[in-house]
Amino acid sequence: MTSFAYSRASFQDNVVINFAGHEGETGFADIIVYYNWQQNVSGNAASYANITLNFNGAAGTSFEEHSVDASNPLNNSHTISTTASNGRDLLFSTPASFAVRADFRFGVAFSLGLALDTQTSAYGVTGESMAAVFADKSAYWGGIDSIFTTQNDRVLDYALTSDSGIDYRQSFLPSAVPEPATSIMCALGLGIMALHRRRSRQRTEQ
Repeated sequence: MTSFAYSRASFQDNVVINFAGHEGETGFADIIVYYNWQQNVSGNAASYANITLNFNGAAGTSFEEHSVDASNPLNNSHTISTTASNGRDLLFSTPASFAVRADFRFGVAFSLGLALDTQTSAYGVTGESMAAVFADKSAYWGGIDSIFTTQNDRVLDYALTSDSGIDYRQSFLPSAVPEPATSIMCALGLGIMALHRRRSRQRTEQ
């Protein structure tokens, strides 16, 4: 038998970055994303837990962090693997972060988004297996760190607007006591998603 669970949290917005006298020219935005999560598998049957964090921006700019925890007791094996679309390994500090450079055109609206997907599965005809992902408010917008021109000149006097009214120049990583307005607005909170499957054989007394 197999038990399976999937969950997603995401946001998508349209953003315009203006730099006087440079309308229509290409620019680059260095964007920070913070994350902090944990996954766990156990039991004497195969189980699997997977987390994917995906950023997407203008002109097809994308970056994906992918983490897998899998257990197969039948082969006495346990594997933890982490990959990213550009080949970098994840660093699980608390919280970890990554930076991505997205290109856009000054004065032209572009799409900006972040998605967090979790997936767990547990297998077993006899015995027990468990797979869990703990991802409570575990992906945070870290803000636009810098804006550059194609000549790699840093732009300081730019203006930013968005359809939602959110100022994406700000970081929404909460302090020790998070402010509700920011933590609710830009935190991708999935809560605790746990999966557990057990099936035992019945015994017949003679």
